[in-house]
Amino acid sequence: MSERYIPCKRPANEAQKVCGFAALAMASLDPGGHSLGCFNPRRVAGSAHTWSVHACGRALDWRPSSRARGREVARWIAWFGHADIQLIIFDGEQWGGRFGRGWRPYTGADKHVDHIHIEFATDVPTVDIATGARVA
Repeated sequence: MSERYIPCKRPANEAQKVCGFAALAMASLDPGGHSLGCFNPRRVAGSAHTWSVHACGRALDWRPSSRARGREVARWIAWFGHADIQLIIFDGEQWGGRFGRGWRPYTGADKHVDHIHIEFATDVPTVDIATGARVA
Protein backbone atom coordinates (compact mmCIF):
# COMPACT_ATOMS: atom_id res chain seq x y z
CA MET A 1 0.00 0.00 0.00
CA SER A 2 1.18 3.47 -0.75
CA GLU A 3 2.21 5.15 2.49
CA ARG A 4 0.17 8.17 1.52
CA TYR A 5 -3.20 8.51 -0.13
CA ILE A 6 -2.96 9.63 -3.77
CA PRO A 7 -6.11 11.50 -4.82
CA CYS A 8 -7.23 12.11 -8.39
CA LYS A 9 -5.98 15.57 -9.34
CA ARG A 10 -7.10 15.56 -12.99
CA PRO A 11 -9.33 13.11 -14.87
CA ALA A 12 -7.83 10.65 -17.33
CA ASN A 13 -9.31 9.70 -20.69
CA GLU A 14 -9.71 5.99 -19.94
CA ALA A 15 -9.24 3.27 -17.35
CA GLN A 16 -5.62 2.61 -16.49
CA LYS A 17 -3.89 -0.74 -17.03
CA VAL A 18 -4.16 -1.58 -13.31
CA CYS A 19 -7.98 -1.68 -13.55
CA GLY A 20 -8.13 -4.20 -16.36
CA PHE A 21 -5.58 -6.39 -14.65
CA ALA A 22 -7.50 -6.17 -11.36
CA ALA A 23 -10.81 -7.07 -13.03
CA LEU A 24 -9.23 -10.27 -14.37
CA ALA A 25 -7.81 -11.09 -10.94
CA MET A 26 -11.18 -10.47 -9.28
CA ALA A 27 -12.89 -12.78 -11.80
CA SER A 28 -10.50 -15.54 -10.76
CA LEU A 29 -11.27 -14.93 -7.06
CA ASP A 30 -15.03 -14.58 -7.49
CA PRO A 31 -16.17 -16.19 -10.77
CA GLY A 32 -19.83 -15.50 -9.93
CA GLY A 33 -19.23 -11.79 -9.46
CA HIS A 34 -18.77 -9.12 -12.12
CA SER A 35 -17.12 -5.78 -12.75
CA LEU A 36 -19.22 -2.63 -12.49
CA GLY A 37 -16.44 -0.72 -14.23
CA CYS A 38 -13.38 1.41 -13.60
CA PHE A 39 -13.44 4.66 -15.52
CA ASN A 40 -16.12 7.21 -14.68
CA PRO A 41 -15.20 10.92 -15.07
CA ARG A 42 -17.14 12.24 -12.09
CA ARG A 43 -16.64 14.08 -8.81
CA VAL A 44 -16.90 12.40 -5.42
CA ALA A 45 -20.57 12.23 -4.43
CA GLY A 46 -21.50 15.39 -2.56
CA SER A 47 -18.40 17.32 -3.66
CA ALA A 48 -18.17 20.05 -6.28
CA HIS A 49 -14.36 20.02 -6.32
CA THR A 50 -12.93 16.58 -5.50
CA TRP A 51 -12.49 14.12 -8.36
CA SER A 52 -13.36 10.48 -7.77
CA VAL A 53 -10.42 8.10 -8.26
CA HIS A 54 -12.69 6.51 -10.90
CA ALA A 55 -12.11 9.71 -12.91
CA CYS A 56 -8.39 8.89 -13.01
CA GLY A 57 -9.15 5.32 -14.05
CA ARG A 58 -7.58 3.89 -10.87
CA ALA A 59 -10.68 2.50 -9.11
CA LEU A 60 -12.62 -0.70 -9.75
CA ASP A 61 -16.11 -1.52 -8.50
CA TRP A 62 -16.83 -5.25 -8.23
CA ARG A 63 -20.23 -6.79 -7.52
CA PRO A 64 -19.48 -10.01 -5.59
CA SER A 65 -21.47 -13.20 -6.05
CA SER A 66 -22.67 -12.87 -2.43
CA ARG A 67 -22.13 -10.59 0.53
CA ALA A 68 -20.18 -13.33 2.35
CA ARG A 69 -17.94 -13.86 -0.69
CA GLY A 70 -17.49 -10.09 -0.95
CA ARG A 71 -16.14 -9.97 2.62
CA GLU A 72 -13.78 -12.88 1.90
CA VAL A 73 -12.50 -11.35 -1.34
CA ALA A 74 -12.08 -7.86 0.18
CA ARG A 75 -9.92 -9.27 2.97
CA TRP A 76 -8.00 -11.49 0.57
CA ILE A 77 -7.02 -8.62 -1.73
CA ALA A 78 -6.10 -6.40 1.24
CA TRP A 79 -3.64 -9.12 2.26
CA PHE A 80 -2.21 -10.03 -1.16
CA GLY A 81 -2.66 -6.84 -3.15
CA HIS A 82 -1.72 -4.23 -0.58
CA ALA A 83 1.35 -3.05 -2.53
CA ASP A 84 -0.87 -1.48 -5.21
CA ILE A 85 -4.09 -0.85 -3.28
CA GLN A 86 -4.66 2.38 -1.38
CA LEU A 87 -8.31 1.86 -0.36
CA ILE A 88 -10.93 -0.89 -0.21
CA ILE A 89 -14.53 -0.19 0.84
CA PHE A 90 -17.12 -2.91 1.37
CA ASP A 91 -20.09 -3.56 3.62
CA GLY A 92 -19.62 -0.50 5.82
CA GLU A 93 -15.88 -1.06 6.36
CA GLN A 94 -12.74 0.34 4.78
CA TRP A 95 -9.16 -0.80 4.57
CA GLY A 96 -6.42 1.73 3.98
CA GLY A 97 -7.12 5.21 2.74
CA ARG A 98 -6.02 8.30 4.59
CA PHE A 99 -5.98 6.39 7.89
CA GLY A 100 -3.39 3.75 6.96
CA ARG A 101 -3.61 -0.02 6.86
CA GLY A 102 -6.21 -2.01 8.71
CA TRP A 103 -9.98 -2.42 8.67
CA ARG A 104 -12.20 0.20 10.31
CA PRO A 105 -15.79 1.44 9.99
CA TYR A 106 -16.47 3.41 6.82
CA THR A 107 -18.22 6.70 7.55
CA GLY A 108 -19.12 7.77 4.01
CA ALA A 109 -22.71 8.01 2.81
CA ASP A 110 -22.58 4.97 0.50
CA LYS A 111 -21.67 1.98 2.67
CA HIS A 112 -20.87 -0.13 -0.42
CA VAL A 113 -22.98 -3.10 0.69
CA ASP A 114 -23.60 -4.33 -2.87
CA HIS A 115 -20.12 -3.86 -4.35
CA ILE A 116 -16.44 -3.73 -3.41
CA HIS A 117 -14.74 -0.42 -4.21
CA ILE A 118 -10.99 -0.82 -4.82
CA GLU A 119 -8.64 2.14 -5.37
CA PHE A 120 -5.13 1.77 -6.71
CA ALA A 121 -2.15 4.01 -5.99
CA THR A 122 -0.54 3.28 -9.37
CA ASP A 123 -1.61 3.28 -13.02
CA VAL A 124 0.35 0.09 -13.79
CA PRO A 125 0.09 -3.03 -11.58
CA THR A 126 3.14 -4.24 -9.65
CA VAL A 127 1.45 -7.25 -7.97
CA ASP A 128 -1.32 -9.69 -8.83
CA ILE A 129 -3.99 -8.84 -6.25
CA ALA A 130 -5.23 -12.45 -6.35
CA THR A 131 -1.88 -14.05 -5.47
CA GLY A 132 0.55 -11.35 -4.36
CA ALA A 133 2.98 -12.41 -7.12
CA ARG A 134 5.07 -9.67 -8.71
CA VAL A 135 3.93 -8.53 -12.16
CA ALA A 136 6.68 -8.17 -14.74
